Amino acid sequence: MDCLDETTVTLFLDRKLTGERRARCEAHIDGCPSCRRVVAELARQQPETDTSRTIVDDDANATTIADGGPRDVPARLPGDRIDRYVLVREVGAGAMGTVFEAHDPMLDRKVALKLLGGRQSETSRARLVREAQAMARVASPNVVAVYDAGVVDDHVYIAMELVAGGTLRGWLRARHDWREILRVFEAAGRGLAAAHERGLVHRDFKPDNVLIEGDHVRVADFGLAAPLGTRGQLASAAEESPLDHSLTVTGAIVGTPAYMAPEQHAGQPVDARSDQFSFCVALYEALYGQRPFAGDTPGALANEVLAGRVRPPAGKSPAWLRGVVLRGLARDPDARFPSMQALLDQLARARTRSRGRWIAATVLGLGLAGTATGLALRPASSTAELCPASPEPAVRYDAAKIRAAFAAIAPNGDQIATRALEPLEAWPHKIAQLRDFACRTSRIDGTESPELADLRVECTRRSVEEVTALLHELEKPTPALVERAVEGMTKATDLARCNSRRQLLATKSLPHDAKLRAEAERLRQRLATALAALFAGRHGEARNIATEVGKTADTDKLPGVSAEAYALLGKAETEDEHLLDARAAYQRALVASEAAGNDELRAELYMQLALLETKLDRTADGERWAAQARALVEHMGADELQWELLYLEASFAGDRGDHATAIVRAREALAAYRKLPDADDAGIALLLHEIGSQQSLAGELRAAEQSLREALSLYEKLHGKDHPALMDTLDQLSGTALSDGRSEDAVAFATRAYNIAMHMPGDNAARLAKSVAFLALALHDLGRNEQALGYVDRGLDGMARSFGTESSMYAWILMVRSRILTALARYPEALADAERGLALARKTKPGSTDVATGLETLAEVQYARGKLPEVIRALEEALQVYDQQPHVDELEVFHPVGSLGQAHLEAGNPRKALPYLERALALVSDADRADPIDRAEAQVMLARALIALHQDRPRTVELLRGARAIYDASKLPGAADEAKQVRALLASIGEN
Repeated sequence: MDCLDETTVTLFLDRKLTGERRARCEAHIDGCPSCRRVVAELARQQPETDTSRTIVDDDANATTIADGGPRDVPARLPGDRIDRYVLVREVGAGAMGTVFEAHDPMLDRKVALKLLGGRQSETSRARLVREAQAMARVASPNVVAVYDAGVVDDHVYIAMELVAGGTLRGWLRARHDWREILRVFEAAGRGLAAAHERGLVHRDFKPDNVLIEGDHVRVADFGLAAPLGTRGQLASAAEESPLDHSLTVTGAIVGTPAYMAPEQHAGQPVDARSDQFSFCVALYEALYGQRPFAGDTPGALANEVLAGRVRPPAGKSPAWLRGVVLRGLARDPDARFPSMQALLDQLARARTRSRGRWIAATVLGLGLAGTATGLALRPASSTAELCPASPEPAVRYDAAKIRAAFAAIAPNGDQIATRALEPLEAWPHKIAQLRDFACRTSRIDGTESPELADLRVECTRRSVEEVTALLHELEKPTPALVERAVEGMTKATDLARCNSRRQLLATKSLPHDAKLRAEAERLRQRLATALAALFAGRHGEARNIATEVGKTADTDKLPGVSAEAYALLGKAETEDEHLLDARAAYQRALVASEAAGNDELRAELYMQLALLETKLDRTADGERWAAQARALVEHMGADELQWELLYLEASFAGDRGDHATAIVRAREALAAYRKLPDADDAGIALLLHEIGSQQSLAGELRAAEQSLREALSLYEKLHGKDHPALMDTLDQLSGTALSDGRSEDAVAFATRAYNIAMHMPGDNAARLAKSVAFLALALHDLGRNEQALGYVDRGLDGMARSFGTESSMYAWILMVRSRILTALARYPEALADAERGLALARKTKPGSTDVATGLETLAEVQYARGKLPEVIRALEEALQVYDQQPHVDELEVFHPVGSLGQAHLEAGNPRKALPYLERALALVSDADRADPIDRAEAQVMLARALIALHQDRPRTVELLRGARAIYDASKLPGAADEAKQVRALLASIGEN
């Protein structure tokens, strides 16, 4: 066992070590005079408040220190749970708590889970979680990622990335050239700089807190991290969180003494420059084989550090490097570099100048030799020689041919083709510019690493592959491609991903092995082909290619390619409504993206999974994925993803019936999106559509129509008046008009959407079915049921051809058809459709609101047939389904509750009817957006039950008079007849 470092000794004295680890330390101290002296010195400095502790003497042959109290962290065993995490084994213990390897069953991944010790107040726990969340926002591949934080049994836990590598201290035990040492330290320094940018100071940087896994370097254990105040200094002691508790025996200072800055030794406020000092102590030690300050005890060491007495460097390294390190070790913080980034920049510039001087000296030497032999002197390599101008990618296409092919498919196809090709005008020049930039910054300026330059060039190459594959498809377009050509080419030519350092560094570096690198490039070319096939509507081809590439990448251990392949597979499965298969593909992609370190893709996958779960009516699971997405986006500092998160949150708020919050979130998403430099009308239209949809559900029908019309106008501007992109908004406008009692307007909107689908060649069954449903419901509302039935039958035929007869969409159309058949008194057919639709809903979305809708549809048919017992059974089951949902719109429940009460009443059971009718009235009385007619109906039904039971005559009269007032004020058809019936009821109980 190596000699004990200061932290281990401190933990030993503070009784934080237990079990085998403590026994190993005791055995080592017994046989090591040096460590015995350190333990004795530290023990003497401790205040003796615990009589159960034995003070260790210099000459002691044994050093057993009684463990006089319970551990701060309660004992945990493998298999125990901390929140959702299942503990696998304990991997370490420190002054701040215990670290476990754990399993996250939601994401099927291993994590490092730190359970912090000590009993904290509720305020302290909340601050701890906030600070862990701050750590999660540090966007750097050189910082161990924080995934999650929470509180269990009054202890805070933090779930982090599990790194299967060793520490920097272990790495340094082997011999390394100063250049290699500098490479590793610069990577660690970038992690510290990223933390500082987020306002965090590490306060305990040392080789033990840097992890190395292959070529990747990460700063770990921010257990002492603390937030910066308004002046860049730590908050006052009175404001410190439990993370500020000392690791030293005195309780007055925080950190590991050998690496602490003078201000830490003096107990003064610290800032980012204190981390810089610790960094330079560790770098000095790595370069020269000893620490910069003498001192065998903490007191002696502190004296040397506070005096600024640095040992003369003993090893070999360039003078410029010694100068940088010594400046970082300055006693006065103001004499150090102004920031960690400034120190790293100085290292980069000095290294570049050193390389330039070496090249110049070499050329000079060759020139002198050449003079002696009569050869001319050659100048050092010029910028043009190091970075010759990059050629623009040669992508050839026949624009006229593409426009003609598009025009043959769609009425405005030539316009769509022109818009799709527009991005290609500036794209080739931008590609060349980016490649030139990558070369110049890495090979001449030295401001970017070669790895980053490679990633930038790789990004441009992938854009070229995607554009080339898509152009090949444009020459022989399908109807699906005509619809999505603009979207596809916009994404393929989008170079924002190649401009963003954060997005580039979100992935691990390319494979170093030349064969693997070539294989990765080949597989990604195949994925470009698959993506183009997906845009062309050839989902099966895209699925097959993505599956093949994913399996090959798994075998070749190329997780980055695997993640992209399975993500594309998930998209293909989603397009075909294979939702469970899509979920499985996305989860495989998620695991691979974590292995690849691709946070950007991981965030997108979290959001895709969240949306997918809502389609499967698993809202709670969807919200958990969304929470993971938000934590990761904040960790990355990815402002460009904020609008997507807000859009997602709007959707979830709407799903749980909180449409007011949904509207707010959707508007925030729109505001965030408009701030992006590449915001376009397509994104604005999407968000206006979401705002309008939520306003419609909230009963703000006129505001909803205004938002939806704005979205429609933008879609028309982008695509013309007959493009499928308009259909969803037209359908929503139809539903809004129907809710507003404007059935003729609803028919007009739905008919327009239906005609767009009918006139677009190819398979538009899914969209056609949705428009058919809205059109049929509007016609049904107008009493035009025969016409409505004709449209529904066309929709069913299209769905059967495209998706078969087993999809959830097919089930929904069957339920609409059943309602229309019921209105036509064709009861046997209506019953068959209702039962078949319900069976499909149970199969495709078990336990979902779709099942409840099927049961309500069945109840309607049975009511029309006079089968009240069957009506009651169906509605009771429907209510059970609704009541099991974590979030359900209260107005969705009103109709089955009221109908169940009415069925009991008509079956001669007013006492059974009463609680349902009371609940129905409460639902519409408490909802601001409830339809007044619904409230009137509920009042009348409850009054009928009270009359039948001969109960509460005053309330009965009040209910009936209130209903009469609503009907009298309404201008809806049939309201006058309802008012007449209410007057008759009042007369029957002797009231006017």
